[in-house]
Amino acid sequence: MDLLELHHVMKTYTVGEEPVTAVDDVTFSIRAGEMLALHGPSGSGKTTLLLLIASLLQPDSGEIRFDGIDVTALTEAQRSDYLSRDVGFVYQHLQLMPQVSALENAAMHLMIRGVGMRRAQEAALPWLERIGLGKRLRHTPEQLSTGERQRVAIVRALAGNPRLVLADEPTGNLDSVASAEVVRMLRSVAHDQNAAVLLVTHDIEAAEIADRHLTIRDGRLSEAMRLVRESTLLTGATGHACCGPAPGAAAVPGAASAAVPGAVPGAASAAVPGAVPGAASAAVPGAVPGAASAVVPGAVPSPAPATAPSTPPGETLLVAHRNAPGEAPEEARAPLQEAQAPAEQPRS
Repeated sequence: MDLLELHHVMKTYTVGEEPVTAVDDVTFSIRAGEMLALHGPSGSGKTTLLLLIASLLQPDSGEIRFDGIDVTALTEAQRSDYLSRDVGFVYQHLQLMPQVSALENAAMHLMIRGVGMRRAQEAALPWLERIGLGKRLRHTPEQLSTGERQRVAIVRALAGNPRLVLADEPTGNLDSVASAEVVRMLRSVAHDQNAAVLLVTHDIEAAEIADRHLTIRDGRLSEAMRLVRESTLLTGATGHACCGPAPGAAAVPGAASAAVPGAVPGAASAAVPGAVPGAASAAVPGAVPGAASAVVPGAVPSPAPATAPSTPPGETLLVAHRNAPGEAPEEARAPLQEAQAPAEQPRS
């Protein structure tokens, strides 16, 4: 069931005398139990879109529905209740209270909802420990690193078990390892708590961890093929709630690397339409059946077969969804270009 739905949403600002369209006819939905990532550069409309969904801004036109209710039509009291009870917002600018401990900051959202301090802190504590701040509970923002403050802000949004999590660049101040851990945790929140999680980010690697991935540029959305990297901690075969396969997406049996439409089940490497069954490496139309290396018309055979990039141990790459019409996926173009490179002439 779609928990969040956007239909033809528009938002335009006026900068000086020039109108600027921040969100341009955006339509998408997110199911309960799913994580969707919006990837795009700065100024692409990502934050404006989150503010519209949170009902902190009103769209010029279009419809935004949460659990069937039009959030653009909420009264002030209903909007406040929606934000405090249903939405967990991870702000890009952290908005932590100075001179207040990490534990108290993390529990603040619950206390605003009317939960007592003791109960709120008890709810926030496991999240802080999970995210690696168990020994920093009494430290104030002034005593924490930028990355630690970022994680406190994330816990503040999650401690109340919201049904909708809106995360605005939650990995912007984290290194690559911590970023991946945070995004996987957000994904597990979606799966374990049946919540809808919307992540906006400029980090393509973070976006690829989500169940689905859309690109936003100049306020408009486009779908692009992407690969989900499942680390050794992920258990796609068992369907564990933290790390199971993306809802509705199935891995190709026996595939150890990326595939594109037309790929042969069981192939151990990337393939393009027209690939020959059983070939162990990338192939292009016209490839010789059974060849172990890429062949292009007129190329001189090379002693060393050209193979597609291998997958790191313990990782599985899954195709999630299609590329925009007429545009070759970036992940598919690289092996094809490699295959089409002329083979080096053997030396006599």
